[in-house]
Order: sequence, then C-alpha cells, then structure tokens
Amino acid sequence: MRIKRHFACVAVAFWLASVSSIFAARNALIVIGSTGSASIGADLSEVAQNIRKGLVQRGFAPDSIEILGAPPSATLTRDQILASLKKRGTLIGTDEFWLVLLGFSAPGAEGAPAFQVRGPRLAVTDLKPALDAIAARQFIFIGTSDSGAFVPALLQANRSVLSATAGQGEIDLPRFPECWAAALVENPQAGWKEIAARAAALTDQAYATNSLAQGEHSRLGDPATGTVLEPPFGVDTTAQPEPKAGGGNSSMALIGADDIKVEIRKPNAEWEKQPATPETRQLLEAARATPNPAGYNAILLEQRLGYKVGDDRSAEDFVMQRIYIEREDGVERWANYRLPQDPPAITTKLVAARIIQPDGSSTVFNPAKMPSATDCSSGLCGAVTMVFMPDTHAGCLVEIAYRTRHLLDTGLPDFSEELPVQLDVPVLKTDLQLQVPPSNKVHYKLRNSGAKPVETTVDGMRTLTWSLQDLAAFEPLPFDPPVRDTLVALDISSLDSWDAFAVWTRRLLQGSDLQDASVKAKAAELAAGATTRVEKIRKTYEFVSALRYVAIEFGVNGIRPRTPAVVLQNRYGDCKDKANLLIALLSDMGVDARFSVLNRGSSTDVDFPSWQFNHAIAYVPKAPASGQPEDLWLDTTDSTAPFPTLSPGDIGRDALVFEKDSVHFLTIAAPGKNVTDVQEDWHLEQRTDGAWSGTLRDSWSGLAEYEVRASVRGHSPRQRDFVLQTELAKLLPDADFTKLDLTPADDLSIPLRLTAQVASPSAPHPLCGMDLAAYFAPPERNRPLLINNGQKLQLTQTVELVYAGNDPAQDPAAFERQLAGIHAAIAWKRTGDRAWTRTAKLTIDQPLVAQADYAGVRGMLRDWSDLLAR
Repeated sequence: MRIKRHFACVAVAFWLASVSSIFAARNALIVIGSTGSASIGADLSEVAQNIRKGLVQRGFAPDSIEILGAPPSATLTRDQILASLKKRGTLIGTDEFWLVLLGFSAPGAEGAPAFQVRGPRLAVTDLKPALDAIAARQFIFIGTSDSGAFVPALLQANRSVLSATAGQGEIDLPRFPECWAAALVENPQAGWKEIAARAAALTDQAYATNSLAQGEHSRLGDPATGTVLEPPFGVDTTAQPEPKAGGGNSSMALIGADDIKVEIRKPNAEWEKQPATPETRQLLEAARATPNPAGYNAILLEQRLGYKVGDDRSAEDFVMQRIYIEREDGVERWANYRLPQDPPAITTKLVAARIIQPDGSSTVFNPAKMPSATDCSSGLCGAVTMVFMPDTHAGCLVEIAYRTRHLLDTGLPDFSEELPVQLDVPVLKTDLQLQVPPSNKVHYKLRNSGAKPVETTVDGMRTLTWSLQDLAAFEPLPFDPPVRDTLVALDISSLDSWDAFAVWTRRLLQGSDLQDASVKAKAAELAAGATTRVEKIRKTYEFVSALRYVAIEFGVNGIRPRTPAVVLQNRYGDCKDKANLLIALLSDMGVDARFSVLNRGSSTDVDFPSWQFNHAIAYVPKAPASGQPEDLWLDTTDSTAPFPTLSPGDIGRDALVFEKDSVHFLTIAAPGKNVTDVQEDWHLEQRTDGAWSGTLRDSWSGLAEYEVRASVRGHSPRQRDFVLQTELAKLLPDADFTKLDLTPADDLSIPLRLTAQVASPSAPHPLCGMDLAAYFAPPERNRPLLINNGQKLQLTQTVELVYAGNDPAQDPAAFERQLAGIHAAIAWKRTGDRAWTRTAKLTIDQPLVAQADYAGVRGMLRDWSDLLAR
C-alpha cells in the first residue's frame, strides 16, 4: 500500500523504486571502560558481543560496528575514544550512529558525569563536543553506573540518550545493559523506545525474581519533546505481546481484524478445512445481496487500513480486506497475495487468512506456517512471501489481514508516505486510521476526498480515523489527467516546509558538482565556434542528450547525482546525472543553469511538502541582454527530444528549482508558443484514367516530432519505412506511399521532415495527421480528457488538387466551429481553372477537456473529420 519516490528517473516508466535504507550509513561504537575486575570485564565483553549481534540483525554491516576496550585489554584511554568518535565525522545528517558505553561512571570535576577509563576520565564535557561534530542522527546508551546525569547534558534534537540509572546515587554496576542487549537480540527491529521499555521490564523482573531491592532506574531523553522520561518511556507495554526469540514485530495498536473468526485446530497443518457456521453463512448472504450492476469481477465488501508512525523512524501498517469474488477472472487478482519481506528493513506478519466457500465451509490458513522471510545473506534481497489461497473460485469470500513493520528510510531526514485508499474495484466500506506520537510534527492530507477525520488519543498516540462509504472503483483510462489528481490516497509527511527539503537536498548534493580538467575542456570544446549564448546551450544540450541513459540506482546514487567528471568519462547516466553534467558544462561557459526536480508524468501538490519527485532536469533562466529571451527547460534524459522540445510528462508540471540560497516552484513550459505544430502539404493531380498521384510533405515540432523520432529510432531502413507507411495509410487508406525520405531521426540538430510519393485510385480526401478517434472513441466520459499530453496543438493541412477534367461546379462547403478552447475549420479556395486548395486547421489552446465539454467537443471534431473524408 506504499508508494515512494526519489530522484532516480526511468526513461519509459515514470514510477520509481523505493529509497532503500542502504542509502544512508549505519555505524556503531561499543566501548568497555575500566572495570577493575577480570570477571566484570568478561561479563561486559559478552554483553558487547550480544549488542553487536542485535545490531547486525537490525541491519548494521558487521564492519560498521567497532568494539573498544574489550578484555584482556585494559589500556583504553579517553583520547582513543575521542579519536574513534572523530572518525565518525564523515557521517552526514541522513546517517545513523549508535554509541554504547559499558562499565562505570562517577561525578568528575565540578560534579559533571564522567566515564571511567585508564588515565583521565571521559567527561561529559569531552563527549558532548565530540558527538556534536557528528552530523548523523544519534542513539546514545550510557550503560554504566551513575549514568543518569549524562542524559540532560547530551540530549538534543538529533540525539536520543538512554541511561541505565537515574540521575545520581545509583553507583552499583547496573543489570540494565545485559537486559538491553537481550531486548535488542529478542526483537532487533523494534524501535529505540520499545527496546528500552522491554529492557526496563526485564530488569524489574530480574530484581523481583531474585528478591532484591532494585538499585537502578533507567532514564530516556526524548529528542521529540526535550524531556527525560521514566520507564516505560511512553510505550504501551500492556498492548504488546511477548516478542519471540530471533526477532519479530512489536505490535502497534492499529485497526484490527478481530471479526475474522479464525480458529486453528490443526497447528501442524498449513491449511485446514472447517465446516460451515452461522457466521460464515451470514457473511456469504450479505455478500451475495450486494448489488453489482456494472459487473465487476469482485467487490471489496470492507477494508481496514492502519498506519502508525513511531518516534524512532519506524512505522507499521495494517491491511485487512474482505472480498467477494463474483467471476472467475477475479480469482487471480484476489487469491494471490504478495507480502513484502526485506529484512531487516521490512518484515510482514500474516494475521489471518480464510476462504469461505459458497456452501459456508471455510479453508483457514495458519499464520505460523507462513514461510520465513529471507534476507540478503540468502542471495535473495528484497524477497517476498506469497500467500496462495487454495480452492478459490467465483462465489468465494476471501478474508486476509497482515501487518508490515518498516524501518523508515534512513536516507531521508524525515518520512513521507503515499497510501492508496481507492482500489480497482468498488469498496463498500473503508476504515482508515493514522496514529502518530503527539510530539511528532506530522501533517496529512486525504487526497481527492472531502471526508474529515475523527481525532482521538489512543494509548497516548494521536489517532485520526476516517470512515468512507461506497468508494468507487479507480479505473484509469488513456488520456486521463495524472493519477495523483484523481486517486483517493492518504499523504503523510513530517517535512515542515519546502525549505527543509532544500536543506536536506543541498547537504546530500554537496560535492556532486565537483569538476576536473576534463569537464572544463569539454565545455571549451563545445563553446568553440558558437557565436551566441543560445547556440552554446543548444550544442551542450545535444551533446549530453546523446549520452546513453543508464539508471544504476544502488546506494546513495539512487538520489545523489554522480559527479560531472564520472558521467563524462562513462558517457552514460540517469536523469539527475545528465542534468548535473549539463549544468556543470553550462556554468563553465558562464551560463547560469539550475538543478530542478519534478514529478514527471504525474503532478506535485505544491502546498504539501513531501517527497513527490521522480525526475531531474536543468532550468536556464532567461537572459534577454545575452540573447536568450525566454526561460529554457532542458531534459536530457533521452536522445529523442530536439532542442528545446520537452519530453512527454514534463510540460505543465510544477518543478522545484534550486537557487543558491532558496527553492521555489515554477511551471514548466516550452519556449515560444509552447505548441505542438504539425504541417501537412499535399499536391495531387488527377490522371486521365481518374487516378491521382502527387507528393506529401510533412513537418513536425513539439511532442509530435518527439513521437515520430521515437517511433523510428533504432530501426533498420525497412522497419522505419514500415512504421511510416502504416501511419500514412491512416490518412489515405487506399493510397500507396513510396520513395519515403525522412531526415535523420537521430540528429537532433536537423528538423524532422518527411517527403513521399503518393498514388491513389480514387478521389483523394486525406484525413488529418492526428488520431482524434483514439481520444474520443467512447460516446461519454466521466472525467476530464487530456489531449497531446497537455501541450497546445496547431495542425494545418493543405491539399492542392488539380483535376484532369471537370472540377467541382461550386465551392465545397466550408466548416468552422469553436468550443472549449478548441477551434476546427475547413476552407476551400479556387487556385486555377481546374485547381482547388483545401485548408484544414485544428487549434487546441485548451488541451484539458472538461467532462461537461466532452460530448460537445467530440461531436464537433467528428463533424470536422467527416467533412474531411468527403
């Protein structure tokens, strides 16, 4: 149910893969201080190894975890610890750093807490500036005696601090670190607070079991509120089942599936048959009574969607669906479930699954038998678990519920999610719930719906609940507006503003614009011989566009461009790489160009700061004094769009432009009239036998030129001619087109032109070179229609006819009509004794046809096309 985007673009498809947690570094330092006892040192070394084990299970690379001071070494010093911390200075704000101190602490100079090591102790006044120099998000555990005073001293916005003891007076070696390590290993994917709360509970249990007076009380500094918390640190432990050894999911109080009555009677079986019950018969009766006049292959009787955000960059979502399958062609869609598994980042737990047969009997799946998730160690990173519903057919009722635990992208400074609510079948009832910690700065928007949430507090969590009735099926059609403009979805983001987005992006892009001599030399080579600013821009654009598009989105390169030198050397790159090289080359020529991001092929809600981008291009502001009168938007992703034509999916989108110290949105528009121009010129002469022959000349600009180039690019000559002749036959079906001559489609510097010889046995009445029938095939439409990908269009067709004998006795009928920003006309003019010229024009100034105008525009254009064919 999650959709995410980043700056990696795909040449054909515009949807992108998720930003993985591998885009940010995870690093940990575990320090064992002076103990004064070999046995204590050995015990703490075992604790350190358990912590390391838990961190590896959590997703830390083994070589990113360092242990200092492990026995038998007893020579660890303050300077060694500070030197090790200094090495972490290369971490950036999107990275994650864990520090664990094990051993003893005591008040030092002026009462400030200090960690015991050989020689001068590591005081909090030493530790704080060392940590401040590390930009990463930090999780600090002071697992020592007398450690509580560290918490308020170290706590800050990017740093959570946990101590094993209270502020003062608890001077014995604590048991809490051992319990904390056990809690981490027990459930490595749990949140920071959940691990601490579980450790506190285990510590309490240990003291109670041994009938000892408890001499330690852990504390947690919460960066979200700036306060110091006592156990259980705001975690609702009563709602959490005991985690199982080896990992698992800590439960979050979301909307549930309690009414799926699944009773496991055969614990060793994956599936078991159960007899009909009054409950299953009642569910079937209600399903069968559901109207389905449109004939959908399935009806979603009910869905429950929950999403909960932790304050430790974890999240959990819940999905419950109850589907009645009306026809056999709905089985494949609704009887196979792909549950995402990519441990440790993503783990999914099946809650319940049941198929109710038409006779009321049921087949029940045992969630404990769901195949285990596989991680990267098996060679199957990003694996999934499939649930195949057996013996499912029309008339069955399918019920499924599952819960997915996510570690939110550490590559992002905040989180941002799009949760689709509307599906491809009708949904009779939808309960949607969002839970966030009360301290989180979360904003949300139920897009394309007027439903309002009910806000309550559940288990200390801010809880928003929507109830939606009779949600229509989402049925996208060709020529629809962008999906985001119509699909009902819940947007969630913790980004405060677009400026916050810009701060993160600039930090991530830092260093990606570094050049070397090769880039500067290439800029000088391209500028040589160019006499104007626009000519320099054109030559540079054509050079970068000609480089191969290759998207290799591993690691941080999924969102950060490669340097211009690397792209130039490789002679390939993805959208952001090529945009980055173009900007560098232009800057070397003294041309100001700026990095810009957009949601290509879709739309951006400029009033909702979140991660909505999938594409990067360059923006060159106009410079009239230098001979560039208009802004230029340059998309070098593929090599099909000639300068300064924009590729489909770009025009009309809102792009976020990065200035030196700010960002702002601009609407992308092609220069000039921002129009697709199609010009067709026919000259046809009638022979004495009544047949016709002559020539056709075609020229294109804008999106039409892009599409023609794309249709023939890479083809052999015969393949190219076949494509062209197939399209020309649509204009004059009974004609033969020979001697086709098309200018080179791969040379963007040459305008695309086509000439052809034409021979037709009957009176020639060519149609226009735009397939209007494809746009207006249905007699009615329940949504707006987007023509020509949103770009204005001007089509002009002239047909010069020279008759062999008698020509028309009177002027043929003219045509002119205008509606909703679309103008269609046909005019005839006598140009000689036996010659006539027909001029047909179609002007589309408003490419988005409103639903209310659809029927009228369709009728007007059909009349225009019919008259052309007479």
